[in-house]
Amino acid sequence: PSNTFFTQFPTCLIYKNHNQFIQAYSYALHHEPPPLSRFLRHTLSWHAATHRFCQLTAKVSTKKKKNQLLRPRHRLAAAIHCHLGRGFLGDLIRTVAGGGFYLGFQSRYVRQQKKNYNKLSSSLQQQPIAGNFSC
Repeated sequence: PSNTFFTQFPTCLIYKNHNQFIQAYSYALHHEPPPLSRFLRHTLSWHAATHRFCQLTAKVSTKKKKNQLLRPRHRLAAAIHCHLGRGFLGDLIRTVAGGGFYLGFQSRYVRQQKKNYNKLSSSLQQQPIAGNFSC
């Protein structure tokens, strides 16, 4: 059940037994994965996962009391968790918690990627299209 979230991605290969695993693994080794849309890339991001987590923590499990909000101290804990995971402070906390260099500096990496994308996008918009096109 916890893996059903990933079935929405075209890069997800589901298997139920050893033989299906071998087939999926072989397929993955011999084929390029299809590119993910911007929406699906965002859905897989740390930010989106944290947002989903915070939404789920704001409500009590349906086994206890259906659709009742948590106590104020639990909501506060969820909000702190949600906001501490963002930006420089989130990077610092992930690094100190043992996430290492690459996971620890995730926000910095995302900011740099956005900056690179914006530079590339603006330079492509300024360049004239070469070629002669006719319909």
